[in-house]
Amino acid sequence: MPLPFAKPRLDSDAAAYIARSGAQDRAAINAFVRGVKALGLWNNMVCWPLRSAQNAGFGSVVHSLGGLGRFDGERVNAPTWGADGLTNSADGRITTSYFTPAGSQAHIFVGNSVSTANLRAYANTLTTGLGGEFLGFVLRDDGAYYGDGTLRSTVRDFTSAGNFKMAAALYNRPSTAYTYLNTTQGSISAGNAMSASNLAMTIMSVGASQFYAGTAAFYATMRAELTPSQYLAFYNLYRNTLGTGLGLP
Repeated sequence: MPLPFAKPRLDSDAAAYIARSGAQDRAAINAFVRGVKALGLWNNMVCWPLRSAQNAGFGSVVHSLGGLGRFDGERVNAPTWGADGLTNSADGRITTSYFTPAGSQAHIFVGNSVSTANLRAYANTLTTGLGGEFLGFVLRDDGAYYGDGTLRSTVRDFTSAGNFKMAAALYNRPSTAYTYLNTTQGSISAGNAMSASNLAMTIMSVGASQFYAGTAAFYATMRAELTPSQYLAFYNLYRNTLGTGLGLP
């Protein structure tokens, strides 16, 4: 007689996240956590799965996942929970206590914009001093890359609306920087110098006039160098676990 099919055992960190968040998509979360660990990125990552079955799915708390520590966010101005993520049409956002420090870092976002007008304001590590730009990722510069010790904005926007995409900025020291849209590599464009008056992270908004219009499914930041090959492996991992059903190519 054949043995009954055995479900994969939950990783302890996946089980702890599921227990505190109430997330229902246990198999995808478990496979994602195990995959991130296999890539050697777990201890350098914090992320916020934003699909309702992969987080609390209600209320104001947005639970974080990753080996860097616990940095739960707060849902502000009511972006709406849904099966594909948090949907935003005004100055909705997630605020957290986490701030990406100087040095090598990576930022990864999955979203589906509703227009091409507000595509760059989807994730930032500072909330002031933005100079009126529509920005993508705002990364702290420690002087090694630009040589002036200031904070700098870097832009990676979407090229079209209507489909889920993964956008990433890999800011490696001392002299390499990459962006990706899905699996297509681009370059980072430097923006204005920033002020460091608010060392918190805001996801989906940089102010009332600059917000992400659409549905955000996932955001991650890593406190380490992420090579292009590691990013592509992470992309495939996300697409096949937490991103199942989003239509990522």
